[in-house]
Amino acid sequence: MTRAANGTLVAAKTLADGSLWATNQTGTNSSFRSWYPLSPAARHTGDPALALSSAAGGTVHVFARTRAGEITDYAQADPSSSFSPPVPVGSAPPLFAADPAVTLAANGTMIVTALDGAGDLWATNQSSPGSAFGSWYKVSLSGGLTGRTAEVLSPAAGGTVHVFSRTTDGHIAYFGQGTSTSGFSAGSYLGSSSPVFAGDPSATISASGGMIVAAIDVNGDVWAIDQPQAGADFRSWYRISLNGGTDGATSIVLSPGAGGTVNLVARTTNGHIAVFGQANPSTGFSTGSYLGDPNMISASDPRVTLAANGSMIVSTADATGTTWAIDQPEPGAAFRAWYQV
Repeated sequence: MTRAANGTLVAAKTLADGSLWATNQTGTNSSFRSWYPLSPAARHTGDPALALSSAAGGTVHVFARTRAGEITDYAQADPSSSFSPPVPVGSAPPLFAADPAVTLAANGTMIVTALDGAGDLWATNQSSPGSAFGSWYKVSLSGGLTGRTAEVLSPAAGGTVHVFSRTTDGHIAYFGQGTSTSGFSAGSYLGSSSPVFAGDPSATISASGGMIVAAIDVNGDVWAIDQPQAGADFRSWYRISLNGGTDGATSIVLSPGAGGTVNLVARTTNGHIAVFGQANPSTGFSTGSYLGDPNMISASDPRVTLAANGSMIVSTADATGTTWAIDQPEPGAAFRAWYQV
């Protein structure tokens, strides 16, 4: 999900037949409208990535991977228009084997990253908001990466984009800009030592301005690593969950609740969604609790984002492909019940 220019939430998903669908709220406090198709069947695969561009007063873009290994962009021309037909993202692309990630750079342009079939990280960006994407360029040099990347815009050095990716031997690799106009670093392992990770990373900014990255290890435990402040060195990895039992990829967000608290969600091996959160900006994470009715069984990794009022909304899908969500009425409040999107 992402927020549109008017504050409503927009969601997109790929069905098993390869068709791409979207839905949106009719108002910031309203329910979601019926799902509508963006593409025909047999075209796409994986999970799309959504972003709100600053171009044309705020336009939503849906980036999706085709079954042929291309990244395409479905975009609004203006805040009130429907989505355009797909446009290939960037020129001279490789064949991509992993889903894209997207974030906004300091100047409001979008940066898209994804991994190719050889395990290398590629990126493309706009020269200005609303412009076409430039040529794809290789960020990593020796392969060895897998899964979906995570991107985050740090306030350090005037606003710098940082990319995190899991390696085939279970590390988290880190590629960052030194300045808002520089290219990415050649990459390094995140943390001086780490567990062996089985899940793709997620990343956000904490209340201090430092980056925080989370992932699930081969034993089913959630771990995180963070900076004490923007631009500082990362500290050591620390374990958040205590008894294993989680699987897949985490999702993480900075909530305005309690002065700015980082919260992350993960799927358990028995299909529940667990949330781990800070009580205030200076505390560690809770040891985890189930979200909503434990009879709700999820079959996909959860995603967490913020609604217009800053409250958290978590979405996932069950075994039939039906999308469900659970949210807070306001930042810091208890979550309500699961409902079908």
